[in-house]
Amino acid sequence: MGAFFLFHKESKIIEQAVEDIYLRKGFKKPVDFHLGEYKLKLYKKQIVNVNNYFQKNGDYIFVIGSLFYKDLSYKQSLEILLTDFVDHRLDPNSLFGNYVILFFLKNSNLIHFCIDPSFIKNVYFNSNEKIISTDFLSITESLLDKFTLNHLALIENITTGYLISPDTYANEIQKLDKKNISSLGKIFPDIKMYQLKPDLDHQMRNCNQAIDHANQKLADYFKSVKNLTNEFGAHIGLTGGFDSRLLLMHARKHLTKLITNSFWRPNSIEYLNAKELAKIADLDFITFENTPFIKFMEEESIEKSYLFFDGQIRSQNNWNEEFNLSDYSFRIAANHFVGFHGCGGEQYRNADRMMRKITLRTYIKYEWMFRQCQDVFIDKNLQHVVFKNIENKIKRLIDIPNNKVGLPELKKIQNEIWNSANRATRVNVVNQQLFYFAPFTEYQLSQAAYWYIPCLGNAFSFQIEMMKRIDQELLNVNTNYGFNLLRGKPIKFKLVPYLFNYIPRQLFYYVYFLLKDVQKNKFNINEFQSNSHPVLLKYAREININKLGQNVHLGKNLKSFDYLLKNVQFKF
Repeated sequence: MGAFFLFHKESKIIEQAVEDIYLRKGFKKPVDFHLGEYKLKLYKKQIVNVNNYFQKNGDYIFVIGSLFYKDLSYKQSLEILLTDFVDHRLDPNSLFGNYVILFFLKNSNLIHFCIDPSFIKNVYFNSNEKIISTDFLSITESLLDKFTLNHLALIENITTGYLISPDTYANEIQKLDKKNISSLGKIFPDIKMYQLKPDLDHQMRNCNQAIDHANQKLADYFKSVKNLTNEFGAHIGLTGGFDSRLLLMHARKHLTKLITNSFWRPNSIEYLNAKELAKIADLDFITFENTPFIKFMEEESIEKSYLFFDGQIRSQNNWNEEFNLSDYSFRIAANHFVGFHGCGGEQYRNADRMMRKITLRTYIKYEWMFRQCQDVFIDKNLQHVVFKNIENKIKRLIDIPNNKVGLPELKKIQNEIWNSANRATRVNVVNQQLFYFAPFTEYQLSQAAYWYIPCLGNAFSFQIEMMKRIDQELLNVNTNYGFNLLRGKPIKFKLVPYLFNYIPRQLFYYVYFLLKDVQKNKFNINEFQSNSHPVLLKYAREININKLGQNVHLGKNLKSFDYLLKNVQFKF
């Protein structure tokens, strides 16, 4: 439920170092299990004190992450999952969440390893020492040998804010995904790997049916999670945008113990709109807007963020802000320990205004590599190497016919790569503490959304129509885009798709960054250079660090990388 560390009995690890890093991360002492040729260290969630394993007649189930099964409470879900697995009648259509499930049956030395089919749950592995864990830092701490830095991963993460699997910052550690899972049976003997994929066989006849189908899938989801939320209470993090608003509309129809909160900065448009949404919904809105911000240079704060985020760095999680500390997440939950996150909701709209196909090369360069901070590469050979690495990783996971990206390919990239490379970081982080879900990323919902693609239009119309059919009251609060959903989009929003599709991407983003005036976000380059890790400076020479400083979250995350490099045992 909270975390796990699984290793072969012949693995050369330092067990005490593993327990020490989990203790520093905020976990209590693990429960140890011997499972055939392997040993499992299993950790409860940090603030939800319920067992995450169940045994019956010598058969075991261990659950890490968050799930619910057959509309049941948490404990009942574990019990029935084990029974159904033993009886060969486990129903993936009734299983929701982001999770790893381990089954160990008394009549076999096999570990049955199941991961959610969307791979939202982060899992890392080291092949040489046969280690699998939810935690990157636990593997780095467990071994005596130093790791070699994956410099392409470092640069990809700094410049884009994302990191596509299977890369991690260490060449010796990989992230589990739908491609490498099939080969792990050879690397990890006596472990059988599964993806519990639901059956999807329904097709849409028209757009009207597609809108109703999308709403029904969400309604069914919240009906199914109701017993879990009745037990622990629920909260939704609001932004004032589209996705959390859609979740709120469905949640308040079906859940009784519900509050709202916000991770956004006070006085931002996102925060103010979220607060207004909560007021109209007549739900408590939990924030700590008057708490003093924690100073960036305080070593204790940086270490807490480093541990809380498991060393992972993505766009929008600056380690210098209290919103990214475990204490803040705990406080805004306000004893409602089932949370819902809106990542993945872009499947219900064409906010990217994709009206015609573009080359994969154009997409990667201008929608992935340069969108956050422009082209910052001084060394054009390095730019090409980073580009090819990203291209190869995307094509490894997604079929891109003729190297062209249209709306169907874009939605697959967003759903099957972008979420796990960036957005779902928050889901994994908060899952260490409590039950945390991303309903739009659920396989049953996200795969069904591919049927809606022909109905998405050139902007937001599909998702707006979904909301109109559910809760018009909450439509009357302005969106973060600056318009009211009941009154409709201003004329400029109707023109933008045509401008976006017929102006070259390079020119479009040049104008975009000029209008954005990113210079306002510049941070102190000299201070960074004088204190940063020499290896990070070495790579920074190959990219324009002054341009990087123009983007506030990437600039500050350079400092976060400093802390990572100084605290993970890399060979340089």
